Amino acid sequence: MASALVAKVARGLDDKNGRLLKRLQVWLERYVSNWAQCDDLCIKPLYVYLQRRPQLLERIHDWGTLPGPWCRRASNVALLKFVGRSPDVDQALVFANCERLLGDADPYVQKGVGWMLKVLSQYELQAVHDFLHRHLARIKRSTLRYAIEKMPRDVQRSFTQAGA
Repeated sequence: MASALVAKVARGLDDKNGRLLKRLQVWLERYVSNWAQCDDLCIKPLYVYLQRRPQLLERIHDWGTLPGPWCRRASNVALLKFVGRSPDVDQALVFANCERLLGDADPYVQKGVGWMLKVLSQYELQAVHDFLHRHLARIKRSTLRYAIEKMPRDVQRSFTQAGA
């Protein structure tokens, strides 16, 4: 309910400098307490907000360095609806953020990485395939499982048989 209200406000807000983006970051750091709240905030109001302000998309990348796990998860989840559909998303930054978070101990951050790679694989299968092969030794099993979920069965088998 609250995220729907924020989404409605975000639509009409004249905020080219990202003041609401900073406020949403604070909410993630202080008030979000589970993955459902995090994802709801990212996929509803944050998406609506960033859709009208694509110049702010790169700022989400910095959330991957913050101490709070919900900010780190949001650094991927907030971009899910943009990946493969928007020229404003720098794919190199998406992969860099996934790589940076591969060693994260939080399971919900890991699931966010896997989710991002799964969505990205629907548009850039070879790039995701190569990324997974390069980092196979570091990828947690749950992250890999999410990442390969939508890939062709033979590709899925090749990864699961590789022993990750």
